[in-house]
Amino acid sequence: MKEKGVVRHLDTLGRVVIPKEFRTQYGIRNGDSVEIFNTNHGILVKKYKVEEDPVDMLDSITEQLYSSDNKEVAEQLALHIQEIKNILAGR
Repeated sequence: MKEKGVVRHLDTLGRVVIPKEFRTQYGIRNGDSVEIFNTNHGILVKKYKVEEDPVDMLDSITEQLYSSDNKEVAEQLALHIQEIKNILAGR
């Protein structure tokens, strides 16, 4: 049996509203960016996700830790983060 989609009309600027049920299901919120792809089956719309390098993320966390008030905890967490970065470097 063929799946039926939701019918929406384009406005004069070529915009279409993504149904709330779909936005909720795929975690798309107001202000989020979406990617639009041309496929053999039609148009594909996906929530845009920035692929951030894990090491860059860890560096950012380390910087935030050192700016915190609890230096003792920050130093311990920074050591664990460095261990994770070393593991990632070996991948």
